[in-house]
Amino acid sequence: MTVRENVVVSAAVRDKLGPSLDQVLDSLWLIDCQTCNQPLPGRRPALSVDDFSIFASATLHHHECRQSAWNETDQIRAAAGETVSHHTLCVLLPVAYGDNGEEGRKPFVLVNPGLEMIYLARSALGQWAVKPNRAFVDAGFAPPPLTSTPVPGAVVELRGNQLVIGFRNGLMGPFDVNLNDEARNLVVAEGGAVVLMTHAIDPHEITDPTQLEPALSGDRTLMGYTQLAG
Repeated sequence: MTVRENVVVSAAVRDKLGPSLDQVLDSLWLIDCQTCNQPLPGRRPALSVDDFSIFASATLHHHECRQSAWNETDQIRAAAGETVSHHTLCVLLPVAYGDNGEEGRKPFVLVNPGLEMIYLARSALGQWAVKPNRAFVDAGFAPPPLTSTPVPGAVVELRGNQLVIGFRNGLMGPFDVNLNDEARNLVVAEGGAVVLMTHAIDPHEITDPTQLEPALSGDRTLMGYTQLAG
């Protein structure tokens, strides 16, 4: 579940984020503390923001591990990669093919790459907003609409019934997802899969296709067709 309930948010964080606070709270999930790496559920979480001027990172911690604050000092405490959780899911969605609009199913791989940590970008007017990691943009992922041009900086690889998303620069991932036989066969037939990097949903909470709408519509999402390696 998202962190909206019972989270400690300092006055400084509320003031700096302003109306963006709701979006930030809707983009963070109660998994692990980004200080001690122990589970967050059962203990009150706190929201902290490290301000790097042109971007910021928002993270969740146990209130006793790190209190809610807006940090602009030299003591920037960005979360380490090993403490950040990610969840994945492969879904088969109907897609129209060809000029006659014939419908078929295509594999979509959903990745939330940071359940307890997100990046924020500041607009020219000073408003903060949740943005996926710039490394995904550099790899070739982009906001909707989806194009058929393959993402140049990432590939997917099949290892049995597991699909592994790898990045050519090695800065992110890898991320893996389990496939059923139908999904695996479609990945082989398609020569790849549509991959979505999103902070709009937790893939492990999806029980109905309608829950995918925030991610598919581009809310806090980058996507791209990612080719099968080899």
